[in-house]
Amino acid sequence: MKTFNVIEYLKKEPFDVDEFLVMIGRAELLSREEEKTLVIKAHQGDDEAMNRLLWANAHFVTNLASQFRGKGARVQELLKVGMLALRNAVVEYDVHSEERLIKFAVPQMREALEKL
Repeated sequence: MKTFNVIEYLKKEPFDVDEFLVMIGRAELLSREEEKTLVIKAHQGDDEAMNRLLWANAHFVTNLASQFRGKGARVQELLKVGMLALRNAVVEYDVHSEERLIKFAVPQMREALEKL
């Protein structure tokens, strides 16, 4: 599967939500160790590691964003905001934490979506 840079993909206007959902369905989930390794690389500026982390956790964004549908924002905007909040959470995540990245990220994603 060709892996698109998720942040660049979401900047397309408009981006294809159906295609985005298909790509999420193809994304590989990460083990705890893979996640930690990728977070370390992302913190060192490795864009591919960041991209893998975002794709691997994007289904959480879509699930959370779906809770905000019908409240005024377009689906594309909900997904963009959720993915950017996830990206910010990766940057802020303490790799030494025992908590999984997504557990750390969900409150930040929820807060960003509530502001829409």
